[in-house]
Amino acid sequence: MKRTATYYAPLLGNLWPVRPFKVEQFGPLTKYTLGEMPDGRWAMLHRLTEADAGSPHDHPCDMESHGIHGSYCEQVFCPGPMFKLWGPGSSHHIGADCIHRITKLYNEEVWTLVFAGPVVRQWKHYPELG
Repeated sequence: MKRTATYYAPLLGNLWPVRPFKVEQFGPLTKYTLGEMPDGRWAMLHRLTEADAGSPHDHPCDMESHGIHGSYCEQVFCPGPMFKLWGPGSSHHIGADCIHRITKLYNEEVWTLVFAGPVVRQWKHYPELG
C-alpha cells in the first residue's frame, strides 16, 4: 500500500505540517528533527543518500521507521544475519539492541519518518561483524 505524506499527518499531531527545528548531517544521513511527541519520543525525517560505510551498529533508543520515498536493503544481525528490504509504505521497529547496517540504496535518496526514544544506552559499533 503506497502511503502519501498526509497519511502520516495524524501520527505527527501538532508537528504537522513539517517544520524542522534542528538539522544535522552525519555523512550521507541528514536528520531533520521535527520535535518531541506527546509520548516523549522524538519525530525525525531521515534522508539517506548512500549506504552505511562503517561497521554494523546499534542505537541508543528504540525506533519506529516508516518508509516515505525510496527503497533500501538492511542487514540485520538480530537474532541472526539476514537481509531485509524496506520501501515506501513499509513500517518496522528497530530495538536499541538490534545490530544492523544499511547495505544498499535502490534510489538516489531514501526518506523515512522515524519516531525515536527514550534514550536507554550508548551507541555501539561492531567492527568484528565486518
